[in-house]
Amino acid sequence: MDRKTNAADKRSRDARVIRSRAALHDALAKLLQRNDVAEVTVQMIVAEAGIGYATFFRHFRSVDRLLIDIAETMTAEFIAMAMPAILADDRSALLSKLADYVAARRATVHALLVGGGDTVRADIVKRAMTQTSLLSSRFDPAIPVELAVTHAVTGTIDVLAWWTGPDNHADAVTVSALIERLALHPLAA
Repeated sequence: MDRKTNAADKRSRDARVIRSRAALHDALAKLLQRNDVAEVTVQMIVAEAGIGYATFFRHFRSVDRLLIDIAETMTAEFIAMAMPAILADDRSALLSKLADYVAARRATVHALLVGGGDTVRADIVKRAMTQTSLLSSRFDPAIPVELAVTHAVTGTIDVLAWWTGPDNHADAVTVSALIERLALHPLAA
């Protein structure tokens, strides 16, 4: 096989990998809208995704690992989108972007935050801790940074889990104000 054939074969495999991972992400998000995460099995996920059982294990070692991968993907996507507001230290713009991002993915976010429970929350807090250099200047220096970040993130998650729940019709402006008041304002420098 020549180099061109190898490169084309690699691109084809890469495209399959991307499609399979996306199908698994979508399948788990849909299942979490109907089931608790503890009830979801690999068999349910592959049936929903329309892929083979072995394919799941080529990508993930467990349902929890898939759940974390979804949360990591969404967190990275949001941070990339919100980075200008983060770098400008514009909390109002950041909260507005967060509310818009969540509103566009309401069912998936609810499924992850409520259905994914502690697994997803712990991963999001861990990721936020790696970004403390971007966040720490926003907090009262009398509050330990780790505690401030944990409070801000878990408070935000609690508001978002409440907002994305069934029959909650609060608007994005209200939610942004609630996050500011409940999760961030108590920590202000």
